[in-house]
Formats: sequence, structure tokens, C-alpha cells
Amino acid sequence: MRDRYLTRSPRLRGPQHANAASAAVNTVERQYDTDSVMSPLIRSAVAVAGRGSNLMPRLVAPVAHVVLRADLPGLPSDRLERVGAFVVRRCDGLPSVMRLGVVTIAGVYRCLLAIPGGAGVVRSLATKPLPLLGEYPRLMRSLAFAFVWETWPATRPDGSPS
Repeated sequence: MRDRYLTRSPRLRGPQHANAASAAVNTVERQYDTDSVMSPLIRSAVAVAGRGSNLMPRLVAPVAHVVLRADLPGLPSDRLERVGAFVVRRCDGLPSVMRLGVVTIAGVYRCLLAIPGGAGVVRSLATKPLPLLGEYPRLMRSLAFAFVWETWPATRPDGSPS
């Protein structure tokens, strides 16, 4: 692409030609540079979504354990750990924009868990059909239930092994 601009200016020869051509390339690149328009928003969203990989175990696993303890009270601790790890892996494998949403909502739930009595609030929110906030526990439940009954088909409805 730069070669096209070097041959466009026949009036200039030598170093002036190269400088003028490079200035033209820089002007065109600046004019059509998509990074200058939406880049800050897109870069920050992708960066946060990419950082979600590091945040997922700290944000998703504790909330998954609280939700699953309420839904599957008979699930043994070793199985609960495996199910929690599966939910974290699956949430970490989501596309970047969806992962950004999951990280954001997981952060809200994790903050709720940090306050005294937060586990009860999380269990209460998990039963409510709230937009976005209610979808997060549903995501956890669907992933966890699929894993539990695919891995241990003889599991009882309360999560206890048969």
C-alpha cells in the first residue's frame, strides 16, 4: 500500500519525495484509522473480558457454590468442587462480549456475598425472575445440572448420590 503513494507524486524526487509520500500515507491512515473512533470502548471491553479469565474463579465459583448448595443440598463437597470448576471453565470459554457481561454480573453477586447475610440475598435473588441478575443463577444452574446428571446419572433430585 505504501508503494502506491510513493509513485503518486511524480513532481518530487529524492528525499522530498519519500517525506511527502510518507506524510500522505500517514494522513490517509489517520483519516481511515478505525482505532481512533471506537477503539477505546472496544479495547476496554475486550480487555476486561480477557481479564475475566483471571477473575472467573474468584467471581464465579463462590456464587456457584451458594446457588448449588440451595438447589442441590445433598451434593457432596467433592462433587460440588468439581461442578464449580466446570461452571468456571464454561463461563471462561464464553465469547468476549458475553464474558464481559458475566464478569460484570458476577462482580455484583460477589459483592453481595462479601456483605454479612449476603448468601441469603444471593439465594433470594436466584429465585426471582429479574432481568440480567436473575439470568446469572439460571446460567449456573443449567451448566451445573447438565454436568451433574451427565457425570453421575444416578444422582437423586436433591444432589445426593444414590
